[in-house]
Amino acid sequence: GQVSTLNPAKRPRNSQEPIERLTSVEDLLAQARRNSHPHLGELFRESIFVGCASSQICLFQFRTALYLMDLAVVSRELFYQLVLFNFGNLDCIAISSKPLLLELVQVALDLDGVWEPVDGDKATLASRAVSLLCSKAEMLAEYFSLRIDEQKRLVEIPALAGSHVPALHRLPLFLLRLATEVEWSLEKECFEGIARELSMLYTVDVENSFGNHDGGGDSAARSGEAPLEEARRVVQNVLFPEMRTHLAPPRKWVNDGTVVQIATLENLYKVFERC
Repeated sequence: GQVSTLNPAKRPRNSQEPIERLTSVEDLLAQARRNSHPHLGELFRESIFVGCASSQICLFQFRTALYLMDLAVVSRELFYQLVLFNFGNLDCIAISSKPLLLELVQVALDLDGVWEPVDGDKATLASRAVSLLCSKAEMLAEYFSLRIDEQKRLVEIPALAGSHVPALHRLPLFLLRLATEVEWSLEKECFEGIARELSMLYTVDVENSFGNHDGGGDSAARSGEAPLEEARRVVQNVLFPEMRTHLAPPRKWVNDGTVVQIATLENLYKVFERC
């Protein structure tokens, strides 16, 4: 299918001149900082990766304590903030097969639970979605390195963090949601919506981001690397360095189970001493 032959390759963005962030984007970044938790911020800045405990959970150390974190939730927020932080200055991932937007959107509409008869004719909905995205193509390319050519083909997506390539089987639903879920008429809400949709496209979780040979994960998945091992590599070498530098963790993570302390090294040593 279209999505399984994308063969992405990262390259720098076309323009060499950095683009200054717009006031609306600065406001969104300031909002993220205001909503962040100081102790959690310190925890992430000094975190040391330990391993992936399961398909959803990552283990890390902060000083003498061990913590679990929800990989999908944390990576989604990180990528949202990275889109805003690098607004207008994102590198690109070239899509060699250049799939037609219409075909990708049609794939999304055929997914279970996406379309219902009450929504109207599928072909009409797909055509409208493509028309909207094409009408926004210049802005999407300039600010988000998401490029659509004159033949209405997807030719590039943004590179948000190092060598990490998103699970490409998510592209159809991403494009449909980009057309239907973003508030295009208001600048700040528009940029926030695009950043949120990109963050969902790039979200890291082992079950859905790695080892999917029909278009998911990055190149290691296609070379036969085990999903959990690939996840460990990406989390340790891509996500953790970005988290330490850029993440402003939301206050709600203290109480909602996103980050949980499970042990202290002192107590673990006492357990080992008794064994």
